[in-house]
Amino acid sequence: MIYELICDGYRLGVFPTEAEAVRRADYLPAGRYTIREWEKDGEFSTFDPSVNKSYDFTNYDRENNAEADINALADLIREYVAANCDGVDEVFEVTHADYMAFVDYRAKPGGGSVTVADVWDKDGNECPDIAEALQLLID
Repeated sequence: MIYELICDGYRLGVFPTEAEAVRRADYLPAGRYTIREWEKDGEFSTFDPSVNKSYDFTNYDRENNAEADINALADLIREYVAANCDGVDEVFEVTHADYMAFVDYRAKPGGGSVTVADVWDKDGNECPDIAEALQLLID
């Protein structure tokens, strides 16, 4: 069997497994995709709707989900600072969805400053671009 990934009538690729076709769609823009199972018969591939499976699915834009997670994490940091950092130097971690942020609050005369020191994803990889984005959202 081979698996074809289709969007708007255009073939985007053929994959050896169904999981690989779905995984590829995860990296494509949000939209409606179709996966069709083709049977190999010697040199030919055949698709019979009565035998081979075919289904549609919606690929939601992962980037928009990540942006929502980053905004939610920035909100959590702002709420924590407002509720717990009354002029006291503090270092803390905030966790949301797939991210954990290491945050440093330094009290200064006339107001404090918040620095996002680092951000890690759920796999423990550092995410400096997300740390920068959080820093901009908090400032």
